[in-house]
Amino acid sequence: MERALIYQAHRCGACHVANGVGTKVGSSLVGSSLDGLGARRSRECVIGRFLDPEKCSSGTIMPPYRFASGDMEWITDYLVSLP
Repeated sequence: MERALIYQAHRCGACHVANGVGTKVGSSLVGSSLDGLGARRSRECVIGRFLDPEKCSSGTIMPPYRFASGDMEWITDYLVSLP
């Protein structure tokens, strides 16, 4: 549960959907759905997107994230565990 709180605290749901919950602009998402992320992306890829989103996805509006100590692992654990 604490891992999901990190997701909420950083307002990831403002652009993404996780577990069917998040913000849509009209009928589409600003960012991608994070459901099933672990089946599509490795942990290393997820961490890389947090650190340098532009490198992974040219033209993205996602800002780089620098989490507090330990939080990077926790949020990554949460995201790759989403069904």
